[in-house]
Amino acid sequence: MGADMLVKDLIAAIEMHADPAQAADWDQSGMQVAGSKDEINRLALTLDPQPESIRKALEWNADFILTHHPLSLTPQLPNKNNDLHRIYSLLLQSGVGLYSAHTSLDVQTMGPVGWLAQALGCTAIRPVQPIQEQARIWICMDCSLLSPSALDQIVTGSACLEWTISDTECCALTRESQAEQIVGILAENTDLELVRMVKTLSVQSQQGYGVLGRLPEPVSWTEMAQTLAGCLPCPAWTTTGSPPDSIQTLGYCPGSGMDFAAKAFAQGADIYLSGDLKYHQAQQIEPLGLTLDVGHFALEEQMMAAWAKALEHEFMDQDLKVVFIPGHNPMSLKTCLA
Repeated sequence: MGADMLVKDLIAAIEMHADPAQAADWDQSGMQVAGSKDEINRLALTLDPQPESIRKALEWNADFILTHHPLSLTPQLPNKNNDLHRIYSLLLQSGVGLYSAHTSLDVQTMGPVGWLAQALGCTAIRPVQPIQEQARIWICMDCSLLSPSALDQIVTGSACLEWTISDTECCALTRESQAEQIVGILAENTDLELVRMVKTLSVQSQQGYGVLGRLPEPVSWTEMAQTLAGCLPCPAWTTTGSPPDSIQTLGYCPGSGMDFAAKAFAQGADIYLSGDLKYHQAQQIEPLGLTLDVGHFALEEQMMAAWAKALEHEFMDQDLKVVFIPGHNPMSLKTCLA
């Protein structure tokens, strides 16, 4: 049996799937509550950091908890006896860390976000709204100018996307916004005048918000509805627009992604799925095609379950157990009787 995984190595592995540098500016992806455990052998994934989900993870003896949604999008003190206070109490008493991969995960089109397109056998999978990647910078320097410790800092302790080392030159590729970190290390260890920086242009990424995919063959709305019902168990969905004669291109965005509906239809989507449809949004997108509001919960719940399976497979040889804790959908449909 191997040694337990270190927290820093687990976070690095998580961020290979959900790069925090690609999170939205308004988001709070990343560590939510620092744990006191340095070694991890049990990782629990769940959609929301709610008290009941945290409790279930701790009952399973999780050493680390990974959620999609952060504790809050704005800083809050635990100054009331509410759910936030209960979550802090549970985590701090147990020493278990909590990490959120929110929009940092949302933009990973070929990652867990693409689970539905992958499950339906779609090809040509791409984002509805690609992100514009930041400019990249190659930072190149004479290896003889750097001490081994400085080189190690650059390679392992900084936000490098890629690095190469030859007998004479060390080159680190980083995003423009993160180059300052490497430059800071260099400033302490060598003459910056001897450092060469080469900037590359930003490019449109194959990562972004929402997913478009092409089904293996066209299907009727009746067939698609039956397939979706099997993937997204739910008693009913809110819809706007009319079903097309046939469906081959599917568009969707887990969570609250109705703002991308028009862009999805403009790029050839025959139907579009997301959550949190508003009345005036429905008026605007009704003429464009059939849009399904399957709720904020359904697509993201399955996304986290898919990620848990992927991580379980990834960590199979590292003695790290992974479990998915099913969440709770606070919304339901009720029949109102007179």
